[in-house]
Amino acid sequence: MERRFQLEIDSRKASPTDRTVAASISSEYPVKRYDGMEILSHQAGAVDMSRFPLPLIVAHDDRRLNIGLVEKPVLSDGKLRAVLRFGSRQEAEEVWRDVQSGIVRYISIGYDTDKNSIQHHDDGSYTVTRWMPYEVSLVSAPADPTVGIGRAYHNNDGATAPRKAHRMYTPTLQERLGTAMDQLETLTPADGARYYKAAAECDACLRDLGAGVSMADGWDVVKYYVNQPVGGNYRAPEMNAGDHHFTAGEDYSRIYSADKRGFGEFLVDIQRAMQPGGVRSEKLHALEQRAAGTGLTAFGSPSDGGMLVAPEHVDFIGDSIKTNDVVSRCKTYYPEGNTLTIPRLDEPSRADGSRHGGIQGRWAAELAQYQSSAAKFQTVNLTLEKLTALVYCSDEILEDFQTLGQFVSDALSKELLFKLQDAIINGIGAGMPLGIINSGALVSIDKETGQAADCLVSENILKMFARFQPSGTPGGCCWLANRNTLPQLYTLAYDIGTGGELARLYQPGQGPTGIGSMLGYPVIFIEQCPTLGDAGDLMLVDLKEYILLMKRGGPQVDVSVHLKFDYGQSAFRATLRCEGQPLWREPLTPYKGTDTVSPFVAVQARE
Repeated sequence: MERRFQLEIDSRKASPTDRTVAASISSEYPVKRYDGMEILSHQAGAVDMSRFPLPLIVAHDDRRLNIGLVEKPVLSDGKLRAVLRFGSRQEAEEVWRDVQSGIVRYISIGYDTDKNSIQHHDDGSYTVTRWMPYEVSLVSAPADPTVGIGRAYHNNDGATAPRKAHRMYTPTLQERLGTAMDQLETLTPADGARYYKAAAECDACLRDLGAGVSMADGWDVVKYYVNQPVGGNYRAPEMNAGDHHFTAGEDYSRIYSADKRGFGEFLVDIQRAMQPGGVRSEKLHALEQRAAGTGLTAFGSPSDGGMLVAPEHVDFIGDSIKTNDVVSRCKTYYPEGNTLTIPRLDEPSRADGSRHGGIQGRWAAELAQYQSSAAKFQTVNLTLEKLTALVYCSDEILEDFQTLGQFVSDALSKELLFKLQDAIINGIGAGMPLGIINSGALVSIDKETGQAADCLVSENILKMFARFQPSGTPGGCCWLANRNTLPQLYTLAYDIGTGGELARLYQPGQGPTGIGSMLGYPVIFIEQCPTLGDAGDLMLVDLKEYILLMKRGGPQVDVSVHLKFDYGQSAFRATLRCEGQPLWREPLTPYKGTDTVSPFVAVQARE
């Protein structure tokens, strides 16, 4: 059975050069039919778009040639959107001019429904869960006032649904909205949580009022809308052809959900926007609008070969790095710029009785003059380096944004974490962090006389412990080891006469994922430690004495469809700006004794 569904278009969305206009052509707005209120489902799989491109005709008169085509359908956020492209015949040219001038403003779709897909509701309405559009017509009157580019609102005239803006003047909503807007007058995004809380409250009120704007449209637009007379007409700001407005009243702080599912949806929207002829989704456009309002650039240009993913949608990649067993123990700084200068004590020796490179206490008689002393400092200059990771996704993976978010975030975070851990252990300090093994602060314990190659003995462990100098700051001390040292740790023994017994220095953790310990410090197995027998296969470290510099906001993620376009793949790249090095320049000679100590201790190679 054929039915009609009328919607509104906005002439300001016209692109004269392409003779196109982007429009929302259907939504889930209920429309009264002879058998009840009909709702067309716009969930995934509900709309059969196999007949696209559809003919664009006038007043559903299919006896005349079509004046254009309806192309590039996109189903998202409960709406079906498409691009109307007009032909060059005289009739098409006349209608096109009327669309540009705003004389012709409405469209209607013709569609068929699957009778077996109708779900009836207790209130007499029903939802069609499977339907197919087959033509789009230019008409003179709308039936659904809630969709269309720019989303216009008009006085009640019987032809449109009641405008809900009059609810703005109920006391509770007026008070809430007024308070939020008063706060926003004095706040900027630089104020952080206070600003975003007020923005979210403002959007919540606008949503309850049925408003057609949100903070995604910009602060000036919100103020204009709220201050206009109830009977006035509102028009949202102009956008480029092909762009869409974000769903009215959507929560400003949650355009995409802050989880891997929302991250996947976000990446899919970017990937689709970058395809030749691709169109930004409403959510993507709203995010760009929001970023533009704060003076930031949310995305790059598809013509440049890549687009930048906003930091707020990749926080969990940075979080997985910051909570890692090794990285989380480091002394981490987040500079505002790209460099940071940190003072450190120049204290190679405490043998003369002074501490901190020169501070010295003395016993003094009453009323005796104090003798001066001073600490000696050096400076550590750190400049952020660039660490990148790249992952390719096939078009098949991109079909499921839930899987995509999990896959991309896991792949990128694991690779960034692997390289960062490797730099903390083995970095050479040129274009990357300086690792513990290559630093001058490492104390190297001599192997035992007659010690076999590729093994550890209990004397190694005890001597490492004796030369270890912790900072006293909780949470940084641990053993770092290659997993192939584990059999050696389990079988460490003490020699007693001609026999011996197990030393039991290593205590395994609870369960298969539990972290074991040795002499009171946790043992963390990482594959970046050298293999058994090489220097650094087992290290005792205090990572609170390792400075790690990371760019505030975490990794930057970019996406490009051009790099592997001919392979049907998209490339996702994460960039982490970071730097690091031990705070100690060299080991320390203690007050008593000649064996140096350090927060970084390892055993020399046993070859």
